[in-house]
Amino acid sequence: MGIGFLSRNNRPKTLPKIVEEFMTKEFNLSPIYLKDLRYFENTTFIDDRQLKEMRITSRNLLRQTNLKIKEYVDLDNHPDLVLYDGYIEDGSKIHINDKRVVSYSFNHDKKRV
Repeated sequence: MGIGFLSRNNRPKTLPKIVEEFMTKEFNLSPIYLKDLRYFENTTFIDDRQLKEMRITSRNLLRQTNLKIKEYVDLDNHPDLVLYDGYIEDGSKIHINDKRVVSYSFNHDKKRV
């Protein structure tokens, strides 16, 4: 049937317990870190399956930006604020991707021996 739009829920929410448990297991995240995370959702249908799309960020990161992020689509222009994204299918199948950027620092001035 294709993709259909259902609804946008316009405020950041605390993570559902099922998502917290998944992220703790899959990404080895601490409960304190998870409590700071918030998600924006967008509910759609793909081939008659209901999906709750999620974009996850942190309250601290949102505070630091001075941007007014109020709904899911506001993050389209700010992908750097999305720490994780994914969806919940049929209320129980969870798919989450880690979008955090890893940075490395190298000291190229040191001589090799």
